[in-house]
Amino acid sequence: MQISMTRLRVIMLVIALGLVNSASLIFAQGTNGSLTGQVTDPAGAAVSGVSVTLTNVDTSYPQVGTTDSSGVYFFKLVPPGNYALRIAATGFAQYMQTGIVIQANANATQNVQLKVGSTGAMVSVDADAELINTTTSELGITINQQSVTELPLNGRDPSTLALLAPGIVDAGKAGVYSSQNGVSFPNESAASTNGGRNGSTYYMLDGVSNMDTYLGSNSPTPNPDAIQEFRLISNNFSSVYGFSTGGVVSIATRSGTNDWHGGLFEFLRNQGFNARNWSNHQLDPLKQNQFGGYVGGPVLKNKLFFFFNYQGTRANFGAGASNNQTTTPTVQMLNGDFSGLVDYAVANNSSCGPGYAGPRTLSCGWLNGPFQFANGKPNQLIGSLDPVAVAFTNDGLPGHTSPAMGTAPPSGPVQNLAGQMFYSSAGVKNNLNQYTARGDYDLSKSQRLTVRSFIDRFVQPSSVTPGNVLSVLNLTNWSETYGEHMWYFNEIAQHTWTVNPSTVNTITVLWTQQSAHNGAQVTDHSGKPLCWSEFIKINEPSCYMEGAVFGGANGGWTNPGDEVRTTVGFTDTLIKTVGRHNISVGMELKHQRAVEDAQSYPANPIIGFGGGYTGNGEADWLLGYMSSFEQGAGELADIQGWQIEPYVNDEFRVKPGLTLTLGLRWAPDIAPVSVGGRGAAFVPDQQSTRFAAAPLGLVFPGDRGVNNALRPSDYNFFEPRIGVAFQPAFLPHTVLHAAFGLFSGPVNYSNYNHAVDIAPFAPAFAPAPPSNVPICSSGGVTAACTPNTGQVISGYNNFHDPWATSSFGTNGVSPFPPFATIGYVPPANSPIATPVYLQASFSRNFKGSMTEAWNASVEQQLSNVMTMRVAYVGSESYHQSYVQDNNFAGYSYCTSYTNPTCPPPASAPRPVAPYASYTGILEYDSNATANYNSLQLFVERRMAHGLQAQSSFTWQKTMDVASFADLAVTQSGLNNPRNLRYSHGISNASIPLNWVFNFIYRTPDLRGQTLLLREALGGWQISPIGTWQSGSPFSIGSGSSQAAYGEPGYGGGCLQFCSGDRADRVPGVPLNVRRGGRANWINQYFNPAAFVTRHDGTFGNSQRNIMYNPPGFNVDAALSKNWSIQERYQLQFRFEFFNAFNHPIMGGPDTSPTDSTYTQVNSGQGSVVNVSRVGQAGLKFSF
Repeated sequence: MQISMTRLRVIMLVIALGLVNSASLIFAQGTNGSLTGQVTDPAGAAVSGVSVTLTNVDTSYPQVGTTDSSGVYFFKLVPPGNYALRIAATGFAQYMQTGIVIQANANATQNVQLKVGSTGAMVSVDADAELINTTTSELGITINQQSVTELPLNGRDPSTLALLAPGIVDAGKAGVYSSQNGVSFPNESAASTNGGRNGSTYYMLDGVSNMDTYLGSNSPTPNPDAIQEFRLISNNFSSVYGFSTGGVVSIATRSGTNDWHGGLFEFLRNQGFNARNWSNHQLDPLKQNQFGGYVGGPVLKNKLFFFFNYQGTRANFGAGASNNQTTTPTVQMLNGDFSGLVDYAVANNSSCGPGYAGPRTLSCGWLNGPFQFANGKPNQLIGSLDPVAVAFTNDGLPGHTSPAMGTAPPSGPVQNLAGQMFYSSAGVKNNLNQYTARGDYDLSKSQRLTVRSFIDRFVQPSSVTPGNVLSVLNLTNWSETYGEHMWYFNEIAQHTWTVNPSTVNTITVLWTQQSAHNGAQVTDHSGKPLCWSEFIKINEPSCYMEGAVFGGANGGWTNPGDEVRTTVGFTDTLIKTVGRHNISVGMELKHQRAVEDAQSYPANPIIGFGGGYTGNGEADWLLGYMSSFEQGAGELADIQGWQIEPYVNDEFRVKPGLTLTLGLRWAPDIAPVSVGGRGAAFVPDQQSTRFAAAPLGLVFPGDRGVNNALRPSDYNFFEPRIGVAFQPAFLPHTVLHAAFGLFSGPVNYSNYNHAVDIAPFAPAFAPAPPSNVPICSSGGVTAACTPNTGQVISGYNNFHDPWATSSFGTNGVSPFPPFATIGYVPPANSPIATPVYLQASFSRNFKGSMTEAWNASVEQQLSNVMTMRVAYVGSESYHQSYVQDNNFAGYSYCTSYTNPTCPPPASAPRPVAPYASYTGILEYDSNATANYNSLQLFVERRMAHGLQAQSSFTWQKTMDVASFADLAVTQSGLNNPRNLRYSHGISNASIPLNWVFNFIYRTPDLRGQTLLLREALGGWQISPIGTWQSGSPFSIGSGSSQAAYGEPGYGGGCLQFCSGDRADRVPGVPLNVRRGGRANWINQYFNPAAFVTRHDGTFGNSQRNIMYNPPGFNVDAALSKNWSIQERYQLQFRFEFFNAFNHPIMGGPDTSPTDSTYTQVNSGQGSVVNVSRVGQAGLKFSF
C-alpha cells in the first residue's frame, strides 16, 4: 500500500526530532569501545567526585570524567587503542595505570582501589583492564591487531576471521549464500551466525555499513595491514545495533599516531609450494602476487594524524587446459556418421555388450530420430545436417582432429569417439588494487574530526580465443572471463564532540558505492564477432553470445551489463550519563539504490540443444533440433528505498556488580520502490486496469492495491532488548549473563531481480517444445522412438526462424525491436502475449522476518591472562521467506503424456495447472519458520610469554522450512509447494559440531646469547588456524521427480522451481552411514537398501536433510622468522600453507537411486570439495 501522508509526517517528525536532539542510529557505538569501573578507598567504600582522565598514549588525546555517587566512572565512545588511566582525589595518592587496551565494540572494566597519601605521591601500574565483560549481556570476541596481521588468511582477506567465533560458519559452504558472477567482487563472502540465513551477519567498517545490500554479503574488506581491530558480536547485541537477525562484525581501520610507523610487504604464490589434488592429481594453477605498503604518522604532533595503505593483487589462473572438458562434434559427425557414440560406449561400458550386438539403448550410444544402420554401422544419418549448425561449428567451436579410442587425453584439442575433449581457454587474470586513507584531526581537547576513504578496484580483462566460443568459460576455477571492471567505495566523515564529561555526540556521514561493468566479445577465427543474428532470423541490440548450450558444450555468458549499488547515510549519536544510567538515543537514515542495465540479457537470445529429440546433444545440435529458446527485451531495473531506525538504550548500573540493559529499536520495513512502476504482482481474479491485455490475475503498480514497491510495507517492527550482567561479590572473577531480544533484517535487493522482467516493460519468451514431438527418456529407446527406422522428427522448434513458432503468441513475427529502456513507459493498450511467465513477485501478505534470540552464559577469568565462557544460545524466527510456484498443477504419474507407451497409471487424470494463461507464477511468500539451539564454548588467552590463543566450540541444531530464497542466484523452491510441513527439517545451515582454534607462539629472541644461537632458535613464530566441523546435511532423492514435472498449461514452471521428490524410507533398515575406513565409504556412503523410490502420487516420506556429508578438518598455518634491526625496524620472512596437512575434505554422495553411482562419494556431488595444500612465501619490513 502507499505510504499515507499521516505516516509520512510522523516519519519526518521523528527525523526532525532526532536531528534537533542529536539523536543517534544503529551505529551509535561505531567501532568505539568503552571503559568503566568503580573507585574505592582502602576500606572498599566508594569515592565520588573523583577526576578520572583516560589518555590515548599514541595520540595524547585525553577524555575526562568524574565518578558518580557510587564511585563509578564511565567512558563510552573510546576509539580502539592503547590508553593510560589517571585518577586524582584529595587525600589519596595519584593512581596511574598504563597498558590498558581498548578493543573495538568491547566493554572493558577497571576497578581501582586508591591508597591514602598526598596528591604528589604516585601509584603506577602497568596492566591491561580486567578480561571479563561485567556490563553487557552480548556474546562476542575480539581479534586484535596482532592476530589480524599474523594469522594465515587466504588471499589476505580479514573477513574470514569472523569464522573464529562460536556459532559462525561460512554461509557459502553451508548452502545459504551464493555470489553472482560478474557483479560480485571475488573477495565477497558471507557468514551464517547462529543458524541464520545469508544476510544474518551485518558487516561494519569504522562504524558504518560495509554490506553488499543486493546480496546480503559483506563488501570488500581492507587488507590486514590497514586494520586496527576486528570485533564479532554473535548474539543479543543492544538496541544500538540493527539490520541483522544474527550477528555484527565491526572492523576498525588503523590511524596515525605521534610516532611514524609503516611497512612494505609482498606475498608470492605459485605451483612450487603446492601439493597435488587428492582425486585428479592436478596442481592448483594459480599464480598470485600480493604486494603493497602502509605508512602513518603525525602531520601536526598531538593534533593532526594520517594513515595510508595500498595493496595490489595480481592473480593468474593459467590457461586451464587440464580441466576444461567439453563435448563437440567430431569430423565423422560432421559427415553424418555418429557410429562413434556406440563404439565409445561399447569400449567403455561392459553392459553394452560386444560390437553392435548389445542393447540398443541411449546409454549404449544408439540414437533416436533420422538415423539408420547402414554400411555395417549404426547411427548413420538419413538426410543432411543443418547448414547453420555446421557453419557455426566450423566458425565458433574448438578445432577437430581424428578421433582416438578411449578416454579424452589430458590436454589439447583431441577428441575421443564420442566427441569428448579437453580444450585450452585463455588464462583468467584478476587484478585488484586497494587503497585505504584516513585522517584524524583533534580540533580541540573535546572535538575530533575523522575522514576515511576505502577504495577497491577489480579488473578481469576479457580473454577469449578466436574461433572458440567456449574459451570464455574457464572450468579451472569455474570463472567466466566477462571482461569485468568493478569499483567499490566506502567513504565517511565523522565528528565527535565531548560536550562535557557526561555527554558525547558523534555525527557521521556515509557514502558507499559498488559498481560493475562486464562484457566479453567472442569471435570467429578471423576475429569477426559471433552472435546468433549472423546465422538465424532474429534481431539483437548488439552482437554478443549469451549462455548457449551446443549439446555437451557450454558457451559462457558474455553479454555486456552494468550494475551500480549506492548507499548514502547520515547518523547522529548522543550518549548521556545520568547518575547510574548510561543512555544512548539515536537514529540512522539511509537511502539505498540498485540500478541494473543489462539490456542484452536476454535480448541476445539463449539457445539450447539438449538431446531431447535424438538422445544426444551433439546430434540435436547438428540437426538443428532446438530444445530451448529464450529472448527478451532486456533486464533493466532501478530499485530505491529508505531505511530509518531510531532507538533508545539504557545501561543501568543497579549496583556494583549488577548492570541491567534495556533497549527498544523501531525498524520499520519500508519496502523499496521500483522506479517507473516496473514489475507486477499476482492477485487471483483481479483484472488489470492499467494494461487491459493482461491475463486475469496479473496486476501492476497503479492497479488497485498495488504500488511501486511491489510488496507491502510494515511499520510495526518494534524490537525490545533486555539483558543482565551479574558479578557476585563472592565470585569476583565470575560474571553471569542473560539476554533476550527481537531482531529483524532488511530484504535483500536481489529479491527484486527478475521482478522487472515482465511484459509490457520487458517481455521475455521461452516456449517449451511443441507437444507433438516425442521426448525420449534417457533410460532407453522407446517404441515411439525406435532407432534405425529412418524416422524424421517433425514439429520441432524452428531454429532458422524461431519466431515462426506459433507457441510464442506473437503471430509468427519477432516482437523485437523495441528493446527495453529504464525510462520506457508502455501505453495502456500494450499487447501481452500468453502464456505469461511471472519470474518473480511478492505475495500480497508478504512480511519481513523477525527473530527472537536469547542467551544465558557464564564467563570465568581463569588467570590474569585467560578467560572461558560457556553459553546456551537459542533463537526462533518467523515470517521467513521462500519461493513457490503458484501455478503448480499437482502430481504427475508419467514423464510425458505425449508418449503413448507411458506405463500405468497413465490413465489417471492429468493434472491441470490452476491458471492456464501462465506457465509459472513464482512468488516470494513469508510463512516459514526456523529455530536454533546451541551450546557454545570460548576460551581465550591474552599474549603472555610469547603465546596467545583462542578456541571456540559449537554444538547446535537448526531447523527450518527453507534455508535460502533468492531467485537472482538460485532456482530452488519448496519440495511440495502445497505443504510447508513437508519441507520442515534440518536446515542447510545446520553444522552440528564446529571447533575452531588459533594461536600465535613466538620463541624468545634470546638476547644476550651468541649470534648463532639467536639466529638459529630465536625469533621464530608459528600461527595456525584449525577447523574441524561436521558435514552439511543432504536429502535422498526419489530418482524421478514426477511430482514436479510440468508442461505448458499443466503445472509448467515447477519443474525448475520445485526441489523435487524424496525417496521413501524403508522402516527398520539402518542407514549405516560411513561404515569402515574412507576407502570403503567413498564407494558406499550409506545403505542403499534404506530407501526406495517413492510411491506414485506422493513426494516421498523420508525426511529433508536426513543425513550429513563427511566431516572436514583443515589447518592453515604460517611459519615466520623475525629479525629486529636497531630495535625500531623489523623484518619478517613468512611461509604460509593453506590446508597445511593436505587433508582432503570429501564431498557428498550421489543421492539419486536411479544412478549407477548411487551412494558413491567419488561420483556424486564432488569427490573433494577443498583445495590441496597451497603455499606462499612472504616478506615484510616494518617500522
